[in-house]
Amino acid sequence: GLEKRKFSYTFKMTPRSAREAEEIRAIIFAFKHNMLPEIDNDFTAGRRMIVPNTFDISYMYNGSENPYLHKISTCVCTSLQVSYGGDRYKTFDSQGDGAPPVDTSISLGFKELELITRERVHEGY
Repeated sequence: GLEKRKFSYTFKMTPRSAREAEEIRAIIFAFKHNMLPEIDNDFTAGRRMIVPNTFDISYMYNGSENPYLHKISTCVCTSLQVSYGGDRYKTFDSQGDGAPPVDTSISLGFKELELITRERVHEGY
């Protein structure tokens, strides 16, 4: 019963312009898109799913990996929670296709694909 390691991260994003609000929207879409499987429409013998994309996470400092923090093996994103508007839901003025929220927070859950052993700990994991 050994379990693979799990990691979670929470980010609060507060745009200062319409362009930044659009970037936040794109970030959320990218995580949604890459964490989910897709149906293989070319498979004729029924339904087959294509596995979701994987993520390689590293902690950086001044353009290189930070050796003081542990390494993370290749992961899949297992959860995405999005909270819009902060404590009291507020938006900027309408941009034509909707009104972007003043605050957006995302919480992401990741799970490694490999079981980390003692040997891997000596490699920094």
